[in-house]
Amino acid sequence: MNNYYDILGVREDSTPEEIKRAYRKLSKEHHPDMGGDGEKFKNISEAYGTLGEKNKKNEYDNRRNNPFSGGNMGQDDIFDQFFHGQQRGGNVQQAENLNANVDVTLEEINNGTTKTIRFNRVILDKSQQMKVCRHCNGAGTITLMGPFRTKCTTCSGSGREYHYKKISQEITFDVPKGVKNGETIFYAGLGNETLRGPGNLFIKLNEKAHPIFTREGDNLIISKKIPFPTLILGGSIEVKTLTGKIKVKVGEYSKPNHRLRVAGKGLTNEEGYNVGDLIVELVPITPKKITKEERKLLEELNNSKSFSIIK
Repeated sequence: MNNYYDILGVREDSTPEEIKRAYRKLSKEHHPDMGGDGEKFKNISEAYGTLGEKNKKNEYDNRRNNPFSGGNMGQDDIFDQFFHGQQRGGNVQQAENLNANVDVTLEEINNGTTKTIRFNRVILDKSQQMKVCRHCNGAGTITLMGPFRTKCTTCSGSGREYHYKKISQEITFDVPKGVKNGETIFYAGLGNETLRGPGNLFIKLNEKAHPIFTREGDNLIISKKIPFPTLILGGSIEVKTLTGKIKVKVGEYSKPNHRLRVAGKGLTNEEGYNVGDLIVELVPITPKKITKEERKLLEELNNSKSFSIIK
């Protein structure tokens, strides 16, 4: 059995906040949408689904410290754990997980925000009468091989089948400042419910494309059109940020597509400090038409000493 503490890289006496931080860090590194290993991400989510919930963590610790703490373990239980333990904690549980996609803007990422989503999930309908399991005929076990029997996976050994119903549920959650595109928020126990327990809810945050800015880590990149003479003469230009407009100085003899860096005007991180920069890319523009006087000036400029060197 995988050691959940080793998977998350935490100690048994780690605080809930330490466990949560470890999960968030690892889930970012190994998220499949970010180029990570899908199997590792599944194991990380499974580990946090147990260690991140107090009751499940206590039960897990008891099992680790005393494998027989649940009472006398018979032959059926041993074989059931051997042949189905991985399935019960892995594929079956994963199949009951729910995934939601939520779009967030750069402004929301910069300031942090609260989102509310409504989703459908399947739960046990305990108001309806149970029926005999059609797979094991109420025995709760099925023949595995020879004389050995194992717990029925259809009814989880109860010998009965429950009815299910679909419900609509609403959840409100915080989007932290500086969240990365594709980051996932995890809620244990809010997936579809089975006799083995409920699955989990994964909320994936998708960064919406911005009409002005491009994100590069915590930095923001903006293209600013600038008259060609300003590149040579220098000057001051007005540039937009996520929080308003600022003045940016353009130095003399700037090159086309040169990038100016304005410190602290990028995205805000989760602690609330400005850590990203604003990068202004200078894009020279030329007029569609010029007057006779302007043409004459340009011809004189083109034949001048400084510009004739360029030819």
